[in-house]
Amino acid sequence: SQTKIETKADSVAYLMGAIDGGRQKATYEHFGLDTLLDFDTYFDAFYRASNQKSLKYELDSAGDAMLSKFTNIIQLQTQKVKNDTTGNVEPIYFPKSQIDSASYLLGVADGKNLGEGYRQSGLDSVGIKFCFYYEGFREANQESKTRINADQYGTMINDFFAEIREKELMEQFGANKREGEEFLAKNKASEDVITTESGLQYTILKEGNGPKPTINNMVKVHYTGMLLDSTVFDSSVERGEPAVFGVG
Repeated sequence: SQTKIETKADSVAYLMGAIDGGRQKATYEHFGLDTLLDFDTYFDAFYRASNQKSLKYELDSAGDAMLSKFTNIIQLQTQKVKNDTTGNVEPIYFPKSQIDSASYLLGVADGKNLGEGYRQSGLDSVGIKFCFYYEGFREANQESKTRINADQYGTMINDFFAEIREKELMEQFGANKREGEEFLAKNKASEDVITTESGLQYTILKEGNGPKPTINNMVKVHYTGMLLDSTVFDSSVERGEPAVFGVG
């Protein structure tokens, strides 16, 4: 069953899953696993493992060894087909029981990996629910098309996290930003302040008469960086050595 997507965070979670699911689908297609695995079994195990539910088979040493042997055979077969010039490579036959076990164990491995990664990431704290991620992941693998097109709406993910970051920065530094804007607005009115097109403001304390550097020159300068309350945060003067850098 599908969970109803209601918020932007729900859409972002779904898109993240759909993108990861599309990548995994391409990998499985490359190795021919898309026609070999039982994906009902795979996603049953994936769902249970990612949600820390009880499992039919654990990925213990025996399961890990069986899965490694299975995937190695697939990889060798893929390489054999790739290098073949006769077109006579015999397809691999696996008993149904082995397909079922491999499908389940792959689901357990992928589900645990993504589920643990999600829990450690703190995504739930910003409303990214794993249930929507899982549905995007599954539908990108199993359905003819996803409910939200990743190619069309992929930028939504970056926009969502940029908005969160902007909010965090404003909470942390908003007062400083407002104070700086007020200072610049007031400072701009002074007769000796020059404001450039970019908004940079400067005052010439003492004008020199030597050659004027251009954008391609290196310059050696002394500087002191101060906050609005005159707190010094950086000073070549205090270090006793001028800084050298390109004008550009």
